[in-house]
Amino acid sequence: MLHYQVPYIPFIVPWPDEDEAEKNLKISLQKNPKHIDSNFQLGEFYLEEGKKELAKQYLKYAVDYPVDSNYIIEHLDTKADAIKYLKEKF
Repeated sequence: MLHYQVPYIPFIVPWPDEDEAEKNLKISLQKNPKHIDSNFQLGEFYLEEGKKELAKQYLKYAVDYPVDSNYIIEHLDTKADAIKYLKEKF
């Protein structure tokens, strides 16, 4: 997931890769399609890539799916970020 968030610094951090980031996020969602953080991160990724319709779809999933009782604070924070993106970008 960090593939799209870490800057490319030659010879120091040579591994950030958008294709790898997208692939890994999709694999995560295949294992758990209702994972709020993965849906949010894929939506954020698509937004940064200029794929607004896909971004909107995944950000909505992050808002709509129920919070996991083991991660209440984290998921509520992610949902708030997703709502903010949806209001600001769409």
